[in-house]
Amino acid sequence: MRRETGTVRNIKDKGTRKKVSKALTRGIRRIQNMKIPPNGFILFTAWDGVEVVVPDRPVTHNSYTCGKRFDTEKYHEYMLPVEKIGLADIHVGKTTLLVMEGDFVSDKMVIQSGISSDHNQGGQSQGRFRRKRQQAIKQYLKRVDTERKRIARKYPGIS
Repeated sequence: MRRETGTVRNIKDKGTRKKVSKALTRGIRRIQNMKIPPNGFILFTAWDGVEVVVPDRPVTHNSYTCGKRFDTEKYHEYMLPVEKIGLADIHVGKTTLLVMEGDFVSDKMVIQSGISSDHNQGGQSQGRFRRKRQQAIKQYLKRVDTERKRIARKYPGIS
């Protein structure tokens, strides 16, 4: 914002230049001693006031626009209520556990199983291979459930 105050002198209209300068000064003063929230903040500033909005989701981009009205369209997604949803994509080869907050992935974990694929071999060892594979699958599912419970403790309200 300080960098923008230097470009204010390029505005030709005296009244507009004065209002933009005043708005930037107010904005800088408002956030000067402010502790930055973990999710960031959205600052709306005008010549007659300043508004700081702290969203529930992390602010992922930085932008500065100057105009006759506030363009709030790109900030609507930050203002939507955040509902946390747990998703699990379980396969014998690998499992992906996700925690979604709206369109934002807040936590992701991929668990590899290391279980060999099913085989079509016949003979005396076929039953033993099948039992070992079934036992490995059970152990893998227990490991996935342990991680699911850990994530559920970290994010109360999902399971």
